Amino acid sequence: MAAVPSRGYLWFALRDAAVLPQTVLRMDNCGRHAPPWLGVNRCLGVEDGCAYFASDLADSAKKNELNAEGIPTVLKMDPDHPTRIAHIQGVARIPRAFDRVRRAGFNRDAVRFESWSGSAVEVPVRWRFLKEGRAALERQTGPGLQ
Repeated sequence: MAAVPSRGYLWFALRDAAVLPQTVLRMDNCGRHAPPWLGVNRCLGVEDGCAYFASDLADSAKKNELNAEGIPTVLKMDPDHPTRIAHIQGVARIPRAFDRVRRAGFNRDAVRFESWSGSAVEVPVRWRFLKEGRAALERQTGPGLQ
């Protein structure tokens, strides 16, 4: 989640943390030279994933500090069954007094974001979709992630 009070909005990404257990913040300062960036991008990226930091697949698949602590760094995939990863992103208007996100929680058909200043915003979201993606993955690989 990223609140931008000066512009009056909050960006959020929701996912099942058992499927995508990490959020990585990445900064680019003209370092990507392949299309479409062509060395002119400057941005902060917020990416959810399942990997061993920025390492390659080989490092993610072998024993490492994260999976030794029980944090998955790879998903087992089956070529005969598509892998579904449910992910929701959205943007919501926030009140002027909204500063930084203190907590987020789910209501029946919405997600509620509360700020440190005490302001709150509720956004209609079909968040149960996130669990549907995990259920599909478990049907493919069995209970728990492999």
